[in-house]
Amino acid sequence: MKTTAYISLIYGLIIILSGIMAFRFTDKLAPLVVEVFLGIVILANVFFMMMEKKPSFYVLLVLSFLLAIFYGYNFSQTHQFFQGVLTGISFFVFIYELLKLFKVTGAE
Repeated sequence: MKTTAYISLIYGLIIILSGIMAFRFTDKLAPLVVEVFLGIVILANVFFMMMEKKPSFYVLLVLSFLLAIFYGYNFSQTHQFFQGVLTGISFFVFIYELLKLFKVTGAE
C-alpha cells in the first residue's frame, strides 16, 4: 500500500505544479484553482492511503480518470507536449489503481 501512497504523493505534487505553471504561462485563474484544489485533495488522500482506508483508493481512481480525460481533451485541442505528458501520467495512475484494486499487479 505504501507504493500506491508514494505514487499518489508524487502525482498530487505534479498536478499542483502543473496548475501553477498553467497560471504562470497563460495568466488564467481557472487552471490554477482547479488543479491546485485537486492536487491538494490527492495529497490529503495520501494520509488515508497510509491508514489503508479502501475509499481513498476509489477517490484516487476517480480523480485520476477525470484528470486524464481533462488533460486528454486539452491535448487534443492544443497539441502541447506537457498536456500529453500529463495525460500519460494520469492514465498510468488510473490503470495502476485499477489493477491494484483488482489485485492483478501483485505489488505489496
